[in-house]
Amino acid sequence: MSTLSVDTITGRAAAGTVNLPAGYIVQAKTSIIQDQTLGSSHQIYITSTSNTYSGASISITPKISGSTILISFEGRLGSSYPSYVNHIWQILDNSGNVLGDYTSSYPLYFNQRYQTGDGTGFMYHQGIDTNVTSAQTYKLYGYQSGGNGIRIFEPVIATAFEIAV
Repeated sequence: MSTLSVDTITGRAAAGTVNLPAGYIVQAKTSIIQDQTLGSSHQIYITSTSNTYSGASISITPKISGSTILISFEGRLGSSYPSYVNHIWQILDNSGNVLGDYTSSYPLYFNQRYQTGDGTGFMYHQGIDTNVTSAQTYKLYGYQSGGNGIRIFEPVIATAFEIAV
């Protein structure tokens, strides 16, 4: 058995906080969206050309104010039209802002277009939210931008990592 003894903890800005190294994962959250969360047929069908909430979300409350949150959604996609569909997926924060990437802060969009085949595919989409100071619920939105409607099927897996900066 080992014993750890600490005489002094030096905080970042206030007593009682610990200065974690940049890039350290403070916490990880996972949500599996299933059991008819997306509807009685275990899917959501989006025909709109405007942003539409998919029903998939994940919430996280930062343990360290000012952290960076990395969010991802993944799931199986489909279309009602097997030979052509073009769709866009986005992750939005509490304020309705589309999340961007870390280096440019430009909004990220997942775009998949089918030319031939059975109209199914797989989506992996991520976004980064910087300087997060309060609880956030990140939601996956989508819309079709050509062709016909799009479907996202259960299960959808959502993850959120709080990263110290």
